Amino acid sequence: MMKPLIEQIILISAISIVLLVFISGCIMPGCIQGSGSYAFENRTVDDFSSIDLAGIGDVYLVQEEKHLRIEAEDNIIQYMKTDVSGGKLTIYQRADCINPHEPIKIFASTPVLESISISGSGRIISRSPIESDALSLGMSGSGSMELNILCQDLRATISGSGDALLKGVTKDSDIMISGSGTMHGYDLMTDRSDVTISGSGMAQVNAMDELNALISGSGSVYYKGNPRNVSQMVSGSGKVIVSEG
Repeated sequence: MMKPLIEQIILISAISIVLLVFISGCIMPGCIQGSGSYAFENRTVDDFSSIDLAGIGDVYLVQEEKHLRIEAEDNIIQYMKTDVSGGKLTIYQRADCINPHEPIKIFASTPVLESISISGSGRIISRSPIESDALSLGMSGSGSMELNILCQDLRATISGSGDALLKGVTKDSDIMISGSGTMHGYDLMTDRSDVTISGSGMAQVNAMDELNALISGSGSVYYKGNPRNVSQMVSGSGKVIVSEG
């Protein structure tokens, strides 16, 4: 009886060691560990009206004269790349494994913004309202957005487990969620809102005049604003629910 017990203890101990190494993340040859010493760079880039965060880091956006500043640990900042092509600023890291001990912050400003996207686990936060005739938002992965918006037409696409917190005013909004993503938009006032969900995603919208909801799967649309016209088409266990708040 003692031998099987000892073998179980050894097995559990071995599994625990493997999990500890795995969870600690990037404890492997070639992984860049943050030094703990903060640094910054002001970078010169071409004009851009779109921004894409492909990877880690927090981007702080403002609509002002073009400027780009990176803040990160001094041995990591060199791996944070910022390229502009076709009017789109792409921010990414040129390393397979980075383990920062301090936040990576990117401060970006440009007078015109037409498209904002995240592919990865980073965050994009607006420090002032983003004004645009038409604004496109895209999220793939587990990233998040916190944006204040003033625009005529808004198109937002969330695929994966991304999370968007939107506020402001827009005339028309077109929200598409595939997967388990969420869109918190009670503080985003719209005249008309079209919401399409496939999967288990969730959207909260504030529609003043018209709401069109299409759900396939177990997704949910919560709405407020007392729209005059509400159209819903649901296949699966999804729900369209009026908010009492």
